[in-house]
Amino acid sequence: MVSDPFKDLPKNAAVQNGAAPLRKSIHDRHRPLTLCPEAGLDWSRPGTPASNQFGDIYFSVEGGLDETRAVYLSACGLPQRWQNGNGQDTAPHFTIAELGFGTGLNFLATWQLWQQSGQEKSRHKYQRLHYVSIEKYPLSKEQLRQALTHWPELADFSAQLVEKWPGRVRGYHRLHFANVSLTLIHDDVSAALDSAALQADAWYLDGFSPARNPEMWAPAILSRIGELSADGAMIGTFTAAGAVRQGLSGAGFDVEKVAGFGRKRHRIQAVMRKTSSQKPMPANPIIIGAGISGASLARSFMMRGIIPTVIDPDDGSAASGNAAAIVKPRLDRQDKDDSRFFLSSYLYALRAYAGSDGIRSTGVFDVAKTDEHTMRFTDLVELASLPSDHMVWREDGPYGTSGLYFPKALIVDPPKICETFLKGAVRVKARVKVGGIAKQDGVWHVCDFEGNPLAVGSHVILALGDGARDLPMLADQDLRFNRGQLTWVSGDDGGGEMAFGAGGSLTYGGYAIDCGDGVLLGATHDPIEPDQMQEDVYESCEQDDRKNIEGFAAISDAALTQIDKPSRVSVRVNTAQTWPVIFKNKLGMRAVTGLGSRGFVSAPLLAEAIVSDIFGEPTAIPSGLFYRAL
Repeated sequence: MVSDPFKDLPKNAAVQNGAAPLRKSIHDRHRPLTLCPEAGLDWSRPGTPASNQFGDIYFSVEGGLDETRAVYLSACGLPQRWQNGNGQDTAPHFTIAELGFGTGLNFLATWQLWQQSGQEKSRHKYQRLHYVSIEKYPLSKEQLRQALTHWPELADFSAQLVEKWPGRVRGYHRLHFANVSLTLIHDDVSAALDSAALQADAWYLDGFSPARNPEMWAPAILSRIGELSADGAMIGTFTAAGAVRQGLSGAGFDVEKVAGFGRKRHRIQAVMRKTSSQKPMPANPIIIGAGISGASLARSFMMRGIIPTVIDPDDGSAASGNAAAIVKPRLDRQDKDDSRFFLSSYLYALRAYAGSDGIRSTGVFDVAKTDEHTMRFTDLVELASLPSDHMVWREDGPYGTSGLYFPKALIVDPPKICETFLKGAVRVKARVKVGGIAKQDGVWHVCDFEGNPLAVGSHVILALGDGARDLPMLADQDLRFNRGQLTWVSGDDGGGEMAFGAGGSLTYGGYAIDCGDGVLLGATHDPIEPDQMQEDVYESCEQDDRKNIEGFAAISDAALTQIDKPSRVSVRVNTAQTWPVIFKNKLGMRAVTGLGSRGFVSAPLLAEAIVSDIFGEPTAIPSGLFYRAL
């Protein structure tokens, strides 16, 4: 472990310092959660930007795109390995891993070649390109846009990348472009590789020069590359340094020194010589649960051409049946794995819901109710774990309040979002509960409590909220159940409309959402034991309506009138750590639960992580995060 650069600095000096220290483990991190260090760019050189951090150029002045095609694509056998199948009948995806995303030129050139070689219309039903790239100093959106103007022939691809670019937010970010998935890991290279789970078919080693950036080319890094490589994996890189050749050879690669590009005399190509097992491919998965978790799983499967069977209890009790849900970030002052996940899942959810008719409105104001809240909020703004276009401090909040405003946060219609995600899946709607799950001769059988069959498939994933209490395999897990009630009030607080404006929303411990035909207030929070959850748990009570109304009145002084729309009760599930959990048993059955009140934030990325795990694809979140053995 290197010395801590934050040691002895005053509070928040680490934000100004910018650099993140190396660490022994992904779990050994107790630092302020900030944006990644800014990529200092020097635009004074003709033909290419240069890095102020490393004193090196991003791409060759003699033809950056030609260099990419020769040094990386051709060196890794592309596109021939795609066109010849590369075992695609058993391995339905091709994975490229890269050290040093930079301006994204390598990714865009690869995506262009993928499209030109017909892979977007492949005969292989499940064909997919996964591109995983690690970058410690990611560009801002404006820097990225400016750098990519050098390549007008890639303009269509560049525009899509810039539109979905997550900025300098730390952690994992998965972006989808048809059947191409880009996973960005904004982190130090050693930490990123430590957290990754993948078997790469090709590697682009495009860090700056080993002499200028030795950390990227350290023996431990090259050894880890070997561990994360599939049989026959090929490496392309611009360098021919002897230490790199020796490190790759020691990691299991056959290394060849070949003619370099442009003025460089030599470069390296390499092929992995180990033997690895085939990658699994699911055929007909069964998803139990049709709330936002189950619907997100269905979406991720169908993005890959897999049609799942979804068993839907259809009893209307799930929280995903509420009239509205809030999608806003969960913020933390400490840099921890779960803190990064909640930022990544928020950005992923915004992309997943984009363009949906299930979006009610945009923008959420979070009220600072006390001096302690104000201090915490101002700390979060100063730390800036999200870019300023996602989070701003405002003194001129509704009802004379101050607080954090999230201009891109969403209010969504849960039933519409779920139906959109489930479109195309096989639906089994039955007002019965799953009573048995068994695996026989490699096939899963799901039946009800009377032994009647419900579905047969290759994989089973339980996506359950309070229904988790009914399944024996989850009965002894440390899950916590909370009853929450929602209340409808008039949108007129005496001034003609709510002070936060038509269609607006406030959070203040509770929340108020203007849905047009009334304002939805929520939600109460009452812990209950699983054995206490009888049918009357779902019956509304006047006392909880009063709690909701009084909670809003405390920050607004509004005189609210309850309207003739039924209050709604649902039960949310949490873990002791207040983050989700993914269970997995020895037979391969998985379960996801514990999403609490943030299901519409975390479910889409959790689903992508589970489906990636089933496919043997690169992980969408740090390896092992939230997983528990059953």
